[in-house]
Amino acid sequence: MSVASNNPKAIPYLLTEATSSSLNAIEIDLLFDFSKVTPSALKLMDPTAFAKLDLSQIRQISEKQASVISIDQLNALSQTQVLALSPVALSGLQNSVIECYAHINYFSTLKTLNPFQVGALTASQIASLSLAQIHMLNAAGLTNAQLGYIDGSNQYILQDLSFFQVGDLTRSQIASLSLAQIHMLNAAGLTNAQLGYTDTDNRYILQDLSSSQVGALTDSTIAGLTIAQLAFKDADNRYILQDLRSAQVASLTIATISQLTIAQLGYTDADNRYILQDFTATQIAELPLNIISKLTYAQLTYSVVGSPSCILLSLLSDVQIASLTRDQLQGLNGDLIQSLSLPQAAALTVAQLLDKDSQGNFIAHDLTSLEVSQLSDYQINGLPASRVQMLDSSGLGYSQLLLRDKQGHYVLEDLTKKQVLNLTAQVKSQLIDNAQTSELGDAATDPARFNTVITFLKAEGADFKGFLQSVTKPSNTQTDFSSPSIAQFLDAAVDDYIAPSLYDTLGHWALGKDLTPWMSNGQRQVSDSSIGSKFYQDGMMAQTFMTSEGQLIISYEGTFGTTMDTNAIKIDSTFLGNQYKADGYIFANQVAPAEQDAVEYAAQVINLAKSEGISTSKIFLTGHSLGGILAEYTAQQTGLGGIGFDDTGIPSPSTSSQGDGSNFINILTYGDPVSSLCSELGENFSDNSTPQYHYGQDLFIGNSLDTSYPSTLLNSMIDSNTGLTFEAEITKERNDANITSVQYQSFLAEIIPELLPYAFPYHSPSVLAYDLGIDLPLLSAQALSLGVLEGHGGNLKDAQPLDLQNSSISQALRYTTPPTFVSVDSNRLL
Repeated sequence: MSVASNNPKAIPYLLTEATSSSLNAIEIDLLFDFSKVTPSALKLMDPTAFAKLDLSQIRQISEKQASVISIDQLNALSQTQVLALSPVALSGLQNSVIECYAHINYFSTLKTLNPFQVGALTASQIASLSLAQIHMLNAAGLTNAQLGYIDGSNQYILQDLSFFQVGDLTRSQIASLSLAQIHMLNAAGLTNAQLGYTDTDNRYILQDLSSSQVGALTDSTIAGLTIAQLAFKDADNRYILQDLRSAQVASLTIATISQLTIAQLGYTDADNRYILQDFTATQIAELPLNIISKLTYAQLTYSVVGSPSCILLSLLSDVQIASLTRDQLQGLNGDLIQSLSLPQAAALTVAQLLDKDSQGNFIAHDLTSLEVSQLSDYQINGLPASRVQMLDSSGLGYSQLLLRDKQGHYVLEDLTKKQVLNLTAQVKSQLIDNAQTSELGDAATDPARFNTVITFLKAEGADFKGFLQSVTKPSNTQTDFSSPSIAQFLDAAVDDYIAPSLYDTLGHWALGKDLTPWMSNGQRQVSDSSIGSKFYQDGMMAQTFMTSEGQLIISYEGTFGTTMDTNAIKIDSTFLGNQYKADGYIFANQVAPAEQDAVEYAAQVINLAKSEGISTSKIFLTGHSLGGILAEYTAQQTGLGGIGFDDTGIPSPSTSSQGDGSNFINILTYGDPVSSLCSELGENFSDNSTPQYHYGQDLFIGNSLDTSYPSTLLNSMIDSNTGLTFEAEITKERNDANITSVQYQSFLAEIIPELLPYAFPYHSPSVLAYDLGIDLPLLSAQALSLGVLEGHGGNLKDAQPLDLQNSSISQALRYTTPPTFVSVDSNRLL
């Protein structure tokens, strides 16, 4: 076929029907629409003619046309022409052509090469590519051999891959890599799916990464890690969790961090910070309670990355705050408690408010005025009066003062002089304005006490000795003969320390003027404390006195060592050791045989009294220290009334008890480490899970600022034989049922004298007498060698004596607070 070069009409025919010779002979510049050239014609086109195509014509080459271009044709094109090939055309080139093309770097883009084309590239071709061109390659097409090729900078192609390309690598590609090659990967591109692939050794790719590679993983990838993956060890034998940077830890999901163990929270991360410190405020607020309850004091005070100016404690949610344990709270100091936010303070439970901080102060005492202002009805309703008196009253609002405390009193009625003075002017004004309304006066638990508050507020600075001292005092003449007086109870409790044989010669020098030993059938009624008797072996000694009104007082001896067989004030060391044994049972939270003996002796007295026409309503109980505990236990079991002086709390009854606690008072001295051992003050013996409340009603006397923390004191003492702390020794002996062991008795004999220096200023009957306005019989005070000047740490002027010497039990009850609510049906103190 002969076609004139100046005959454009022939061009359409040539485009579709031309042979290679005719196509080669045509003037190429006449082929305005080169896309119409058939692949079969293009395939036969001479390379020289092909090279004459202009750039517009090259841009028209389709994928189908490109699929027949030969290596000779492609090589005939200039770099400029190759750069004009469209991505569609490039993707159509045969693999064999790609593989043989010497100028692969002429391509304007390599992104459009399909994986098979990429896989056809030779080592020399790849070496000719720039880093930017390598980054254009479809990494999914690279073979393992290609990944090991060297680029123009003498670096493995695997090392050249961008993180986008790494993310495109297939399972088979990654699985074929050696450990050394895996370490060349840009880990920032690895996906969670790729991390879960296994290598030739059946190890997860995540485990093959180096520590630095784990640190390069993206936050989104970190967020996808499971708790199991965090526990993997990397190629450097470090836990994956430890490889994370602080910012990466902050990317972990709540679901993941909630499964971390306490040990894992203690790991250090790649930035040498504890994992717990890396959490954001949101993550911390979502930590489960089982983790929060196990955090140490140090961990609670960590500074955190998300809020560097804050400690972890300050970021806990209300629910988390409420879950803090006693041990955790006791590790915090007052400043940390005061740093709580107002919602956090409002979330503290009643039990927490009654716990102590690291400085021995009750949490309630640590609260700032603002924190106090946020206390809820529930919180205040659970505080006993003694804890209300620890609150910063400047934070108490008018409505809070009208709430009831644990004993059912107005909070207003609980306040000390200092607290009343510290009330805000607005609150004082509200109280005075509303004093005579039914809102206040008519509802007061103790109107006399309430009126004293109002009177003092109006006077603002009057001589105010405390609310208990300011109410109307009982007359010096006893008008209520339902029970002996407080003075008679204390006389009897102290007289039981004195040998009865001295009464015959010394009379009222030994006994109070209103007491005489009770004689029945011509015999003085004392317990059988002869050597070898059951009572003697158990450490229980008691005697019965009669008042001038014909009432009987059974008095139990405290830990002192005098018995009925002595004719002078003389210590029987064997009997004293037996009393230590009784103390040991009580410390171990068990009912001592001496307590059962006390009930038995009371039953003997009741039977004798009945035979003489004396009703049970005229029989009362008393004792000091161990004696008070025996009286308290006997009252619980029998329902008899009485007074226990400086006695401890006792366990809940294991059998049905007769008493409801309404006619028994525990008179307790502030600062006394013995009477402070009770659950209502947050102090237990050796088992914090078992309540040991005082039975009956509590009457605190002395200086309310005097505090005692016997559990802390006791646990600072170590058994020299075993090296165990007091609590550990007690728990061990109780669990071994070995309360009577010689070793245990030796331990008690060792520690009880050590307690005396702490107990002496507060546990003395003379201190009780001073605080109650009672004059002890001269011999009793001198014999016990407990002068009042030793009381209250030698600072008696801070204690305000109560004139209660002539008060009966019913009269004294107005000053008491119930330690618990009593439920006989449930056989326990609630």
